[in-house]
This record gives sequence, C-alpha cells and structure tokens, in this order.
Amino acid sequence: MSDSESLSLSESDNFYHNRKLSTITAPSDVLKDVIDSDNEDINDISMHGTKDRTIAGNETEYQSRWRKREISPVRECRTYKERIKQHEKEMKEYNENKEKQEADKREKNLKTKKEHRERNKQYHQGIKKRERSDSRHRSYTDQYHTKH
Repeated sequence: MSDSESLSLSESDNFYHNRKLSTITAPSDVLKDVIDSDNEDINDISMHGTKDRTIAGNETEYQSRWRKREISPVRECRTYKERIKQHEKEMKEYNENKEKQEADKREKNLKTKKEHRERNKQYHQGIKKRERSDSRHRSYTDQYHTKH
C-alpha cells in the first residue's frame, strides 16, 4: 500500500466520521420512563411512538359515546297552530282509548258478576233439591219406622 492510497483512505474515514448522522430522538419524559422502569415490555423503546394516530384510537370513552349518540328526529309540527292541532288529536285518541278500556273493564266485571250469580243460583238449587229429597226420604222412612 502506498502513501497516497493510505491518505485517501484516511480522508474518506474523516469524511464519514465528521458527517452528522440522522438520529432518532424522543421526548425526554418518554426516555426517562423507559430508563427508569423495570418492566421489560416498557423498556422496549421501539414500542414508544407507535401510538394509534387515528381519531377513533385517541378518543375517550365519553367522546365515543357522544359520537355514537342518536340524533333526535326532525319535528313534524312547525307552527303553534299545528302543534295545538297535533295535541288535540293525541288527546282525542287518548280519551277514546281510555273510554274503550273502561267499557271493556265494565263489560268484564258484568260478565264475572253474572257468572257468579249463576253459580250461586245453581248452588242454592242444589241445596233445595237435597232438602226436598231428604224430606221425602224422612217421610217415607217415618211410615215404617216404629216409635218407641
């Protein structure tokens, strides 16, 4: 190797040595956390900075619920007069339904009372039949039964 070749190598070495290399830096608090922690999973510096950069990934639970909320439907009634008419219509339907329910309830009560009356009537007729048959039986047996 000649002197000229050795100089060229040393110059090239100086060139690479003096050249500033790009470095990867991190915020000091992240580096401090990595250095101070004993957990091997956290010490892996390659995992820092891989935070999800999507909006959905960074949103909080509250923001997620707010984003997914249901939007109320558009109002049908716009003017005061239309709202009054709508209210009157709803009240009329409500009153009709209420009257229908009350009529059904009255009809049901009358039906149960009628059934109850019929059952009582049958019960009392059964008692009267038994009494008549008992009285006949007694009168028949009294004829042949001798008194002492």
